[in-house]
Amino acid sequence: MSNALTSKQIKAAGLLASGKTAVEVAKSIGVTPETISHWKNYNPNFQALLNRFNEEAVDATIRAMRDLGSKAIARLGDLVENGSEKTGLEAVRLVFENIEKNTPRGSTDPGQIELSIISKHLLTSAVREKNHDEIVQDWVSSDPIGDPFDGADEDEDEDEEEAA
Repeated sequence: MSNALTSKQIKAAGLLASGKTAVEVAKSIGVTPETISHWKNYNPNFQALLNRFNEEAVDATIRAMRDLGSKAIARLGDLVENGSEKTGLEAVRLVFENIEKNTPRGSTDPGQIELSIISKHLLTSAVREKNHDEIVQDWVSSDPIGDPFDGADEDEDEDEEEAA
């Protein structure tokens, strides 16, 4: 697999990381939304670049937040302490919600992403080849967690014998 990305792919990754939708990006660079989707789902180099751009965007946001940190913390404290309880709780909720939303989760390693794509493809192919009952039967017969009730009847029999 070639590591080189086209200029359109690089621009698309930047636009997606800036918050544009796949449809907006596709229109902007002259490709279809399906092409954007394909790059996002099946091109590990594109995914790695997009993840890197997303991390950079989050890092820039964090730096900006740190610059405004003392003012923001003072204002948040004021809302929590002196505003209505509802306003204070809403301010705290929004802060935590945005921290969660803006935490990067994807790998920036194309090789790792490629392995993930291959694994998903193999799993999807395996599921398509088997019906639901076969998958459940395979899982049950593999005894993935053991039978939590295995031996429970024996304990009951021993308790009954001791009571007799």
